[in-house]
Amino acid sequence: VRTVYVPGLTEPGGSFAWHGGIPLPERSHLVAAFNAGFKMKHIAGGVWTEGRGAGHPLVEGQASAVVHADGRTTIDDWGRDASLTPDVVSVRQNLALIVDHGRVAPDLMTDTSGKWGAVDTQHQYTWRSAMGIDAEGRLIYAAGRQLRVDQLAAALVDAGAVRAMQLDIHNQVVTFNWFRHVGGRVVGAKLTPSMNRPATRFLAPD
Repeated sequence: VRTVYVPGLTEPGGSFAWHGGIPLPERSHLVAAFNAGFKMKHIAGGVWTEGRGAGHPLVEGQASAVVHADGRTTIDDWGRDASLTPDVVSVRQNLALIVDHGRVAPDLMTDTSGKWGAVDTQHQYTWRSAMGIDAEGRLIYAAGRQLRVDQLAAALVDAGAVRAMQLDIHNQVVTFNWFRHVGGRVVGAKLTPSMNRPATRFLAPD
């Protein structure tokens, strides 16, 4: 299994190969698709993909989903755990790590510097999503509604994550779709029925 970062039509900006969706030639090996991070205007970090940035430079200390040339993805603190080496294909940053060294970030709920978004949004009970990596390099995706960010981080620790980053949040955003291949057709299903967007969301440009 390999990971592909697919920039949206307007976020982060610019024109990219897949045009904000999963093209037909790629669907025969499609396993899953899910949302990425906050809008770029709400974070300090940036994006690197297809050999270039998208007007938002990468920032040290930011939580980063790093896609490597062999298809592996790691969740890293940019500048500490990863840098722009030749094997890096894509980087999507979003705030600071919510899990590091296998523990919930100690100042996650007392943040006054905005490392995890606008001050006090960490306390909101809302839809949240995140991605982590365990000690064996396996990716872990977590999502749920009516969660504070510390509850999301604790769930990832319980699942074995050594590092994790929050992805996007709120009602109409959090999406994870599985795909099966039935009679030559690609059939999508939501990770949980309570997710609001359709199971076909990422099959069309988004």
